[in-house]
Amino acid sequence: MLPVFVVPGSIDRGRVSELLERAVPSADARLHGYRRVEPAGMGWPALAAAPGDAVEGLVLLALDREALRRLDAYSGVGEGLYRRVAAPVTIAGRTSFEPAFIYLPTERTLRRLAAR
Repeated sequence: MLPVFVVPGSIDRGRVSELLERAVPSADARLHGYRRVEPAGMGWPALAAAPGDAVEGLVLLALDREALRRLDAYSGVGEGLYRRVAAPVTIAGRTSFEPAFIYLPTERTLRRLAAR
């Protein structure tokens, strides 16, 4: 199972532990090819594709299918609010890119926010 990259301010370690009903190991990481954005009306940061940019954050490690299901539900994947995709990260202390899941707002979510 791939780790999940999270942007600081979108969900904190305590909330992750509460949501998954267990402590989750994590590590500092850098997501490549994206930038942090704060769409008007959203109230928390999101990610947007930006070739050449990078975002600092955390990767949640040692996740199982149930943990991923809970993170998907928390992010509104089933409602079409976000989509989960794989993207390249560099985990602290390592030198190579590794894939990790990220959550991106869908066009539907961005249009809804823009209409407010």
